[in-house]
Amino acid sequence: MTTRNAFIERLIVWMQDNMDKPFSIQDLAQRAGYSKWYLQKLFYQATHITLGDYLRDKKLEMAAKKLKYSKESMITIAITSGYTSQPAFIRAFKKKYKVTPSRYRRDSLCNFEPM
Repeated sequence: MTTRNAFIERLIVWMQDNMDKPFSIQDLAQRAGYSKWYLQKLFYQATHITLGDYLRDKKLEMAAKKLKYSKESMITIAITSGYTSQPAFIRAFKKKYKVTPSRYRRDSLCNFEPM
């Protein structure tokens, strides 16, 4: 494993551990000591996915889990997922899951089997 790949793996672990906190690509770059452009280049070379797409995907996965397993309001989930408005969150969620967040929550509740 190259030093760059090890660095990207550590970055991914940090992002996963802090996904519920607000941070931007610029914040990650400052933390890593690189420009945001260079960090994005390194990330893409190691993963073949853009850093922005990776973050968006992981934030939406976190939002889907919250919709399914919590009673947090949709606006709270949208904000903690990094969206500045509920409509922007709904559009992104629908693009990924092909269903609105409210429908996803409703369908998840109907299919939820208690342990």
